[in-house]
Amino acid sequence: MLSDREIASLIWLGISVTCFLLIPHLRRSIGPSAGRVLKTFFVWRIQVVLIAYLLWAALVVWLASAVGFWRLDLLKDTVLIVFGGGLATLFTAYKIDSGSSLLSKTIRETVGLSALAVFFVGLASFSLIAELILQPIIVLIVLLGTYASSQANAKPVSILCTVLTSIYGLVAIIWTITQLFQPETDVTSIVLTFCLSLWLPIALAPFMYVAALMMNLGTIFIHPKAMSRRRLPLKIKVALVTGLRFRLSLTHQFTAQWSNRLKDVKTARQTRKLLKHYRSLSPDQRRLGPDDVAMSIIYEVPRLTLEWHRVRFRPKP
Repeated sequence: MLSDREIASLIWLGISVTCFLLIPHLRRSIGPSAGRVLKTFFVWRIQVVLIAYLLWAALVVWLASAVGFWRLDLLKDTVLIVFGGGLATLFTAYKIDSGSSLLSKTIRETVGLSALAVFFVGLASFSLIAELILQPIIVLIVLLGTYASSQANAKPVSILCTVLTSIYGLVAIIWTITQLFQPETDVTSIVLTFCLSLWLPIALAPFMYVAALMMNLGTIFIHPKAMSRRRLPLKIKVALVTGLRFRLSLTHQFTAQWSNRLKDVKTARQTRKLLKHYRSLSPDQRRLGPDDVAMSIIYEVPRLTLEWHRVRFRPKP
């Protein structure tokens, strides 16, 4: 069942969509950009990833229900997690540079202080009328504070907006505490909802890892084709994937300069040799690219030689 806060959010969303459809100026200014975004969204590659993500989420929920961790009254919160934070992470998966960063990001977003505060405040809402009045005011204050923080001469406005949002958060926390001590409060449902907000994002993380890995590999495969108009043979692709050890950190650091080398590779053996050299480098050297690594070695050798002579022929005391 939707809370008054969620109903108010849907009402304001409906008002926004209606204004967009009825006001010609908004249609002319926002319509083309929105059309391009929708056209990009319905590309078949994106749809395949999205369908696979939804199937993975459904499988996770089914397994959780089989062991008693999920029940039907958690459907609303499940939809919010899967289509909210889950989709946001999926569409920015190409930015994930390693499995450890993905895990730390997931933990921070689930058990971080701000995440816990948002969950706690969401346990109770104000009346529908109060939510309809407060929500646009809070959104306006947040937007104004964000803009003021980027202006050098608007620091007092930014401080004022921060104070107002803090006051609203404190009032919401106090209101939530008072509502939780009511006799009709379902403690079991609250505990299950809290556990859902912890285990479901973590259970979705393996798919995010695979999605990020496939995005990086797709970029690596496309680059030689764009540079030399030559599609990589399957045996080189297999050698490339196995040579990168299915590790997200290695694929993410495989920059365009490294991809340029693939257009000159003819056999799987040459590919494995290139990747063996790539894996032997430090992360900073991998980001430089092969040409920059060679130049850094050329510049580094004279300095190291001079340092060795200095130590070798240092006068004895």
